[in-house]
Amino acid sequence: MAAGSFLNRRSTTSEDKATVARAHPIGTGLITIIFASWRSRLRTCRSETSHHVRMWNERPASMSSPKRALSDCMNVDETRMRVRAAAEAGVQPARIFVALRIAPEIARELARLGKGLERFSVRLVPPADIHLTLVPPWSEVSVADAVAKLRRVAGTCGAFTLEICQIGYGPEPRRPRFLWAECEASDEVAKFRAALLRAFGQADERPFRPHVTLARLCDNGRVVARKYPVDNDIAFMQRVDSVELMQSPALGESGYKVLASLPLGENP
Repeated sequence: MAAGSFLNRRSTTSEDKATVARAHPIGTGLITIIFASWRSRLRTCRSETSHHVRMWNERPASMSSPKRALSDCMNVDETRMRVRAAAEAGVQPARIFVALRIAPEIARELARLGKGLERFSVRLVPPADIHLTLVPPWSEVSVADAVAKLRRVAGTCGAFTLEICQIGYGPEPRRPRFLWAECEASDEVAKFRAALLRAFGQADERPFRPHVTLARLCDNGRVVARKYPVDNDIAFMQRVDSVELMQSPALGESGYKVLASLPLGENP
């Protein structure tokens, strides 16, 4: 059987393949190399396509044009490239996020509301660490660039009032992972958060539920919630006139670090 007839057939028996291999060992090896190269290229193309589709699907919901989508995707790619380059250079990126710090007197009262969980295996959040996250953590190699982006957004957003209105378990009552205090999702805080997400090229498709975490329940959330039920209305109000860039603690450490605290509304 000729090698040409082998290539043109859709299916081949193992006996035929063995015959071709014996008759044309060089040709068969070449075919194998070509096929392997083609398969590798196909995997690469699929990976690149999936990457760009994922970037589009993860765009912020508030984006109004493909041009902005492309810009935000480029921001994400640029951040990843900087992190990769820093890792190759031996520079450790910082794990940072954008948040609102809760006033000390309110934070102390909120922490007191969670004291009843001390007898359980939970991690209570110290008053100094209580905050409301607006942009989730990411790895950043240039804190100065992050501060500059935050300054631009903060300068165009005015001060507003934050209302903390309810304490309970979340995010799902049947599978609670936190004891938290939920805040009113006002237009001011929602628009501010949307502007920050755009500035940092991040996306969060989940419904916005502003909250401050008071305790982390680990793996025993349902047991804790059943033995110590918490679902109460509360009333705290705080005037927010600044926003913070914060750093998460390194592995084995504790406590958040404020890298920058920037005033709101300096450049209306």
